[in-house]
Amino acid sequence: MEPIQLTTPAATGATGDASGPLVLRAPRESDLPDFSEMFADAEIVRFTLVPVPWGTEHRDGYLERVASAWHAGSPRWTIADSRDRLCGTVGLNVSGHSAELVYQTAPWARRQAVALRACHTALVWAADTLEVSRFTWSAIVGNHLSLLLALRLGFQPEGVTRAGAMQRGTPVDTWTAGMLPGELRALDDPPPGYALARRRAEVFAAPQPRLTTALPELTLRPLTAGDVDRVAQASRDPQTMRWTTVPRPYKRFHAEGFVERIAPDGWRRGTTAIFALADADDAYCGTVDIRLHADDPTEADVGFVTAPWARGRGYMPAAVNAVCDFGFDRLGVERIEWHANAGNVASRRVAEKCGFTMEGTVRGGLTGPQGRLDAWQAALLKGDGR
Repeated sequence: MEPIQLTTPAATGATGDASGPLVLRAPRESDLPDFSEMFADAEIVRFTLVPVPWGTEHRDGYLERVASAWHAGSPRWTIADSRDRLCGTVGLNVSGHSAELVYQTAPWARRQAVALRACHTALVWAADTLEVSRFTWSAIVGNHLSLLLALRLGFQPEGVTRAGAMQRGTPVDTWTAGMLPGELRALDDPPPGYALARRRAEVFAAPQPRLTTALPELTLRPLTAGDVDRVAQASRDPQTMRWTTVPRPYKRFHAEGFVERIAPDGWRRGTTAIFALADADDAYCGTVDIRLHADDPTEADVGFVTAPWARGRGYMPAAVNAVCDFGFDRLGVERIEWHANAGNVASRRVAEKCGFTMEGTVRGGLTGPQGRLDAWQAALLKGDGR
């Protein structure tokens, strides 16, 4: 296959050198300095498999590798703007009757719909030209803006592949998605729920924030390695053991797994935000989390544990209020549910102080070491007065 040059539409509502029609063309010798700069970008290093550093040995053979890919039936384009400056790359890895979409956007060309227009143009051409029955997409878990683009194009998420890619010697999990012919969405036709997905992608693509509360001495922050011992201590507390499902006996490695894997993975995947309650000395005083529902993107659950040394200070109502505000204002949630084992009066008192309305008892609604247990349920709506 010989290289084909394509042209994209102009961007709608964007300004800048890359907002006009883009040209998808073969790379040139004059592009190589821009390639070197693009491949050194922190986000590209973080979320792609590009060699680091992208040195002379990679640069010198780049044009030949692209030409070889074309000849093997896997198109590779350089994206160029109105000044013919490189804005990124887009390509298709063709294998049998499947083609994997791959792309990168240069940091100076972002926020101008470059990737959307280039990928859409490439997919339209491929659907008409290549004998493929399926398009695929994958990205390292945590690359929320790439996932957002895949959804915008019409890809359907198909799950997580554990250790799905090898990033510079380290196995990393990948999100995967697929699209069949005829499912490519028009540039002016975003999928249902796209606005909410975009809102959340912007949140989870950024580092987890520190939240303020109504108490000046209390903030909510990401868990750190320095919290491990206090997490273990709080989780061994008799009241914590009685009313939660923490492992029994609770060992230090459980706390390490919670702090180092479970909490950051929830943020990375965009499913859960787990915060540590931190006092004026930044010492750990408990945890509060908001978990998005998989079956209804406008609903979430809130959960919390107060460390025994921090009880009686009013910390948890302030923390729950702050994390609910985060859910409503930043994540676009409309309903937040609270559940606790029936009889957990202290947890119920916190929920009621935060404006949750009790909705009843769910028989066998929670599972614990003793099996199924009845659960109290309450909910807070975005419009509820607090």
